[in-house]
Amino acid sequence: MRLFVTPVSFTSRPACDCRFEAHRRYADIHFVLEGSEGVELQLPEALTVETPYDPDADIGFYSGPAMTRCILKPGMFLVTYPEDAHKVGIALDDHPAPVHKLVVKVQIEL
Repeated sequence: MRLFVTPVSFTSRPACDCRFEAHRRYADIHFVLEGSEGVELQLPEALTVETPYDPDADIGFYSGPAMTRCILKPGMFLVTYPEDAHKVGIALDDHPAPVHKLVVKVQIEL
């Protein structure tokens, strides 16, 4: 199994400025340290492909409506699997704010 952790800092944005992404080889664990963000989820096959999947980067980008939305606050985490297209970094109540989190990538394809 391959696993790595990436610290990420950004300013959250309106949902219309964010896009769905999906992976095939890695699951993501989003762990918020500071700030809060919205995360929308949808099945990749229910979305429109914007940027085709790149196997070297293990990512594809999509657009379309969300199936559900989660709110992550400090100390909370969300696991997204390849069957979970996810749109991260969404500003709560359309108020951009700083967010600091860890993204743990866990290889699930052998």
